[in-house]
Amino acid sequence: MTGPGPWTHKGPTDISTIESLDIEDFAPGKFEKFWLNISVSALGPVNVPVFAYRGFAPGPTVGIIGAIHGNEVNGIPVIQQIFARLEKSLRSGGVVGTITGTLIGIPVLNVPGFLDSVRSFDGHDLNRLMPGKSNGAAPQQYAYRVFHEIVTKLDYVFDLHTASVGRQNSLYVRADMNDDNINKMATDLSPQIIVHNSSPGGSLRGCAQQNGIKALTIEIGNPSTFQHDLIMRTVDGISTESSHLLPKLYKKVAETLRKGEVIAEIHSVFGELLQRIVAPDEHDTVIIGLESNPVAKLGNRIVHLGVIGNGFLEVVNDGHL
Repeated sequence: MTGPGPWTHKGPTDISTIESLDIEDFAPGKFEKFWLNISVSALGPVNVPVFAYRGFAPGPTVGIIGAIHGNEVNGIPVIQQIFARLEKSLRSGGVVGTITGTLIGIPVLNVPGFLDSVRSFDGHDLNRLMPGKSNGAAPQQYAYRVFHEIVTKLDYVFDLHTASVGRQNSLYVRADMNDDNINKMATDLSPQIIVHNSSPGGSLRGCAQQNGIKALTIEIGNPSTFQHDLIMRTVDGISTESSHLLPKLYKKVAETLRKGEVIAEIHSVFGELLQRIVAPDEHDTVIIGLESNPVAKLGNRIVHLGVIGNGFLEVVNDGHL
């Protein structure tokens, strides 16, 4: 897990940084990834990752926003998968060329909370601070910048969440079903449950609706984990309707490994493969323990391996990769 962190000025593949989200500046028919500067911390700029695709014909701007709570990570691969499908179609000359309007994906909105694997931003719930204050405390300024630089540029918003710590969620939608447009958005997603309710004060969804933006919330299972069945159901639903490093684990605890077998892959927040973790070539091994948090930080243990054998060596390492 080496290499430059993507929250600095440049990401792992030299993705550029912009200061303002101007939809009209995007070239039609081009799949784009960039960093949007939101604020400055004591250690430097805080940049939010952005996916974008603008169609050739005019139309609404649809935003998919994940991780306003930093430990709610199921939405991140949802956005990665949706844009991967778009990029694949773009390269093959498929349906992307017929898309109207613009699609914006923000896989991680609360960058500091995400890096710390916590729900809050500096002890505050960003989803109760919208639309923020330009001259307030740091969390209020961050909320102000996020809301005015991102949310107000959108016509429709899918706000992706999970349960909070210690709770479990189904795949459900919270929406104002009395609004015909939002009703259709919610229904087309085909979730397990639709909850008709109003948004609490200071929430992204509520403030978006107060500004004439059609918004709903999708609750995708549980926090601090990747639930691939719910992720793919959400990808399909949104596609129909419209640690800075993320490891993908292929193996389970107590599973044996062949020499050189792939254990895990580490991807950037943009879904790019950064590193592949493989079993040692010298021995057959067994997985003693695995990292359960899908947000991998520099130096974190990904897997604890044990060598399979009948004897005991004089000197051994601790088996952590």
